[in-house]
Amino acid sequence: MREYQDRAAIAIVGLGLHFPGAHNVEEYWQRLLEGRDLSQDSPPGRWPEYIHQRLSSTFQPDTLRNKRGYYLDTIPTPASLGLPEGIDPLFCLALATARQTIISQTALPLEETGLIMASIALPTDTTSNLSWEVLGGDFLKRLRTLWP
Repeated sequence: MREYQDRAAIAIVGLGLHFPGAHNVEEYWQRLLEGRDLSQDSPPGRWPEYIHQRLSSTFQPDTLRNKRGYYLDTIPTPASLGLPEGIDPLFCLALATARQTIISQTALPLEETGLIMASIALPTDTTSNLSWEVLGGDFLKRLRTLWP
């Protein structure tokens, strides 16, 4: 316990987020209070068509239990952030969330604040597509040779 007493204090002075059904912190808290299930069927074109052939009501390797998920309605574009096209959507989302956080912070001068960004580490569409391009049609076959 003693080691923590010697460290500098940290205060959370701003908050930003993007969450299914909520575009900002106020909407997020409202959705929590409502207790609504914000899951939905995957939007058209979100996954390859064959993915729906992998549905199974029981657990089996390489299958899905359902096609519902938690999807963001919109993702900030590079243009909306004043950035050049071609930037991965995950980075645009992180930057837009950081912007929300900085804007929400009014208690301290910006030069006295820092930013901690956290995200669930999932592959993005760009990295998934790149993997598919590099590995080609042998993608699943190569994966199975790595993990038989």
